[in-house]
Amino acid sequence: MIKNLMISFLLGMLPEIIYFVIFIITIKNIKERKKCLFLLITLAYVLGVIFLRYKTIFYFSFIFIVYAILKILYKNRADIMDISAMSISTLYLTIISGICYMCIHPDDSNYWLLYLLNRILMFLPFIFSKTLRKLYQKCRSVWNRNRNKNEGIKSITVRNTSILIIAIFIAIVNVGISIKLNM
Repeated sequence: MIKNLMISFLLGMLPEIIYFVIFIITIKNIKERKKCLFLLITLAYVLGVIFLRYKTIFYFSFIFIVYAILKILYKNRADIMDISAMSISTLYLTIISGICYMCIHPDDSNYWLLYLLNRILMFLPFIFSKTLRKLYQKCRSVWNRNRNKNEGIKSITVRNTSILIIAIFIAIVNVGISIKLNM
């Protein structure tokens, strides 16, 4: 029992926690309180898995819990745009996990290979960390409307796109769960 919990934490939860922490640190260019951020996100993730295991609500509530953690630790540096950013990072993780899951042979012969591929693909976006940060800053700059400044993209477009991405994420998770339950 303890051995399975340790393996589940080290191979399952810890890489995903590190992914989310690196994602937040990368896009927000965080330089202070990184350890505290890591500990709080770890606590939230582990408690969420314990109490809401295999429930869709965990993934959605985790996004808002991370936003609350950012609000507590970084006060005015955290904004509502962070919810969209976390949703996109979770969407990416869901897509690569779903693809790897669908490629597993019925006899599980390639499980560990696909698991390793999943973990490598999880950290692939950080090769483009500067691009991620610039994209986040660009979206953040146009998030709130500024009538005095002539912008190429309107804030309403960014907000609607963010809402659309979150809606697509919800749909993907629901379809994925339906497929898994019907197997």
